[in-house]
Amino acid sequence: SGADQELVDAIAAAILSDNTGAEGEPTEEQASCIATAVVDGIGAEQLEEYGIVATDVSIEDVTLSQGDAETVADAFIGCVDMEALFVQGMAADGSMTQEAMDCITEAIDEDSIRGFLVAGFMGEDPTAAATGDDDLMSAVMDCAMQVQG
Repeated sequence: SGADQELVDAIAAAILSDNTGAEGEPTEEQASCIATAVVDGIGAEQLEEYGIVATDVSIEDVTLSQGDAETVADAFIGCVDMEALFVQGMAADGSMTQEAMDCITEAIDEDSIRGFLVAGFMGEDPTAAATGDDDLMSAVMDCAMQVQG
């Protein structure tokens, strides 16, 4: 519906405004893809209950249920190459060697990124929430340690 499209446009704009347009950040097309998947997946009514409406799509203080957090995480993963984005984001400050980036690329996968995103959208500390072998941050730290030797 028109109202849903307004919400999609507003969410897409918010995704883009949160980003500086640096390498590895979502394009307009990807932001629109994410926003559409979120609105379709969660529904405008439920988003409104979270306080996400076309005139205010700030998600800074929003804590999603696990199911909705998974929907949003899947939207990001489905629309954007999150693995590449994650590695590019980590490499952006230039402090990481190619060796470390290759290690991280090998160590992370869609599941580890999904766990990281879901925790973040649920208002948890994503670095603390992931556990086990698919823990994104421990994989990153392991790589950093190996490279420093």
